[in-house]
Amino acid sequence: MFQGETVTKKEWVDISEAHDGKVMKCTLRTGKGARPRRCQKVAIHYTMSLENGPKVYSTRDEGKPFDFTVGSCEIPAFNAAALNMVGGERAELKIDSSMGYGEAGHPPTVPPNANLFVELDLLYILEDMPKEEAIKQAEEVNKRAGEAYRNEKYEEASVLYHECCQILQCHTGDDLDLLFDKYRSNLSTVYSKLGKWGESMHNAERILQKDKTNQRCILRKLDALIHLGRLEEAEEYLKKGLELSNNDPVFSSRTKDIEKASAEMKSAQENVYKKMAGKKFF
Repeated sequence: MFQGETVTKKEWVDISEAHDGKVMKCTLRTGKGARPRRCQKVAIHYTMSLENGPKVYSTRDEGKPFDFTVGSCEIPAFNAAALNMVGGERAELKIDSSMGYGEAGHPPTVPPNANLFVELDLLYILEDMPKEEAIKQAEEVNKRAGEAYRNEKYEEASVLYHECCQILQCHTGDDLDLLFDKYRSNLSTVYSKLGKWGESMHNAERILQKDKTNQRCILRKLDALIHLGRLEEAEEYLKKGLELSNNDPVFSSRTKDIEKASAEMKSAQENVYKKMAGKKFF
């Protein structure tokens, strides 16, 4: 993604279709290229707050960009913003409630008739990007993700690896399947570092559906099963990993992890039984 220059002088512009001031935009960082058109798919990052209030949602916190078809987003202001931005641009938006979630709000975080303040990055026009350019962009983001991982910035790395997949999602081909597998394998590893075992296992399973002998993903799923307390399944994957790797020490060490997890579960159950036995029932 191209990142332009920071804008030092704030200037608010009315970008609402009716020019009634209900969607105001202030560019924070320039971008380049053409603006999206209606019916094109775009990817964005955004942080949303209530007007003069707390943050209610951030795609960056979730670790995944948001994509939508311009003209069809449930938040009308986002359609207006996309039509008035270029790739790599960052902007602030002041949004009247009627161009946000309206009278219904978005329980429990956005009350009815709430005005919103949003910081939004237009990442890519997904459907307009040629396949070769999409691959190039994804690999550039992948390098940044790898650097973040090496610096133990795991949340940042997870966001960037998701972004890699987002860039390629409008294209197909065997070459892209290999890239998707690489990014998902990296996501599985990053999520294991973050202790997000469900997400780690999900990404490993996506690859194992096609390649049942992928030892790295078997290991990631094994670790996830152990931490999720699914020890019978973990035993099965341990056996599979040991067979495929010829008893590699990386897999052998998981035997102790399973034994430890089993002992902890047994101890926790015994404590529950003791507490129940000590209770008086009337």
